Amino acid sequence: NYNKKTMNMNKVKKMIDKVNSIRPDIIIFTGNLIYGETTIEEITELEEEFNRLEATLGKYAVYGEDDDQTKIIMKNSGFINLENTYDLIYKDQYKPILITGINSDYPDYDEMFGYFESENANSDIFTIAIMHKPDSIDGILDYRPVDLAMAGYSLNGLIHLPKVGGLLLKDGCRNYYDSYYKIDDTDFYISSGLGTRELPYRLFNHPSINLYRIKWHLCVIFYLLS
Repeated sequence: NYNKKTMNMNKVKKMIDKVNSIRPDIIIFTGNLIYGETTIEEITELEEEFNRLEATLGKYAVYGEDDDQTKIIMKNSGFINLENTYDLIYKDQYKPILITGINSDYPDYDEMFGYFESENANSDIFTIAIMHKPDSIDGILDYRPVDLAMAGYSLNGLIHLPKVGGLLLKDGCRNYYDSYYKIDDTDFYISSGLGTRELPYRLFNHPSINLYRIKWHLCVIFYLLS
């Protein structure tokens, strides 16, 4: 989360610079940008900073439970809201990739996977699913398999003890909170995020932005601030 203790504006600017230095094709945001009270000036500056993010093929977002202000910031920064919908990503002459998103609290799987109802749908298309709360993955995979899934929210437990796992977990990330799971044929990644929540501490749990290279050498930056 953006906050004045552990993820202040200077760190946001450094994060933006780091992401842009990687030159990603896609940027994915999985919710919870702001924690605590924020001034109008800070909101304006956050929007200016997120406007600087550059992605050659698109910027996509799903949102958390406290992201009313965030939705405005991200929309004005060029992010596409993927909650309960999908998009096709094209690169050069290659076949497209399908990216879908879910609203973790009000899921609509028919809309999320609406692509497959189209007349010319490719049933074998490489599919990415993004969500805010990791435990949403079970409902998604019960409806339809995906190749790659990404979530946020859990912060990997904030305090993550060896052989014990994450300790500070909430509803929505009690089943899945570690950085990676293999579920049948789905690779499922959960970002540890860049901030904190009520307690401004982390233990054995490094903040992260995550870079993935997938089909047709697509460079994907996946990050969240909480």
